[in-house]
Amino acid sequence: MALELDILNQEGQIMKKIIFTTIFLLLFAGFSALAQQEEATVRIGDIANLSGERDNHLIGYGLVVGLDGTGDSARSQGTMQSIANMLKTFGVDVPSERVTARNAAAVTVTATLPPFTYPGDTIDVTVSSLGDARSLESGVLLMTPLRAGNEEVYAVAQGPVSTGGKDGNSLNRRTDPENVGHIPNGGLVEGEVDFNWREEESLTLQVRGGSFANASRIAAAINEHVPSEDETEVASAVDPGKVEVRIPQYASEDVVDFVATIKSLEVEVEMPTRVVINERTGTVVIGRNVRISTVAIAHRGLKVQVGPDPEVEVDTGDDNEVFSSLFGDHPDAVDDAYEEETVMLMESGPTILDLVEALNAIGAEADDIIAILQAMKRAGALHAILEIM
Repeated sequence: MALELDILNQEGQIMKKIIFTTIFLLLFAGFSALAQQEEATVRIGDIANLSGERDNHLIGYGLVVGLDGTGDSARSQGTMQSIANMLKTFGVDVPSERVTARNAAAVTVTATLPPFTYPGDTIDVTVSSLGDARSLESGVLLMTPLRAGNEEVYAVAQGPVSTGGKDGNSLNRRTDPENVGHIPNGGLVEGEVDFNWREEESLTLQVRGGSFANASRIAAAINEHVPSEDETEVASAVDPGKVEVRIPQYASEDVVDFVATIKSLEVEVEMPTRVVINERTGTVVIGRNVRISTVAIAHRGLKVQVGPDPEVEVDTGDDNEVFSSLFGDHPDAVDDAYEEETVMLMESGPTILDLVEALNAIGAEADDIIAILQAMKRAGALHAILEIM
């Protein structure tokens, strides 16, 4: 009976690894297809914006009321003083030391004001506890002015607070922090950010990511499709992050249409290779063209060699059969010759996907892969931009 349970347990572990590897490959295949589409052609408006066309951060201090005894305690003197000050504006004079309301909490309210937003528009706001409130669930934010860095009020926030996730519909409410909430469309815009871009004789396009190649290609695409009144080109790349566009005389009366035409032009762009890691969730997203150099890896008993040296042995344990069945014939990933079924070699010049496939096959968990990728980047063997969230 014990032997049967042990066999079942081993089969379960093998199936688990096969499923994990399959899911990873499916996700990577989808990401690769998306990368191929993005690398083919993109609109200029997707990779560049007008100088001055930017978001503005807003912040405010407010009170959330209506909590079910989960608000700030009497130790949060700032909250009690805020309640007393609010009551005083309504003609109720109560000393702050006599206020004990566990159904209220002091919060900071933050929001982002997008460009070309005008009075009457609404924006989403985020509410975060300042005191020792246990939860903001079912609370209501009272009217809170939201100010920018220049201390001017650009919006006013108010409404019921949702703690179910960023969109109010979290799939796992147990893991969502209940002292942070969101109010979709809870901010009413009251002020307009001045942006007199139509009064200029030229426009500046800011290229996201700052690439020499992309800036040059954007300028070339504009000059190819936008006619000039003289022999002077309309657009010129100033540096990797800027493209200057002169507004022709014929377009000065309709600059909006001119900008729309420019932003709708398509160009082939150079996309950087990236590896994005979320250590909190164990998520790894890898670009399709990420490459690695010759390297030997040892981590928690897992050993892998990338390169031509056959002397480094790797013990794959009982998972070698699974590894062979899944990746034994992979043209780029694995050397077909296994020495006594204990050596796992990868050919020189593989992609990072080849390495992750191999690590999955010998039982590496998500945190193992993350640790290995970080160490490879520090060793100079990972040729990509490593972003850690």
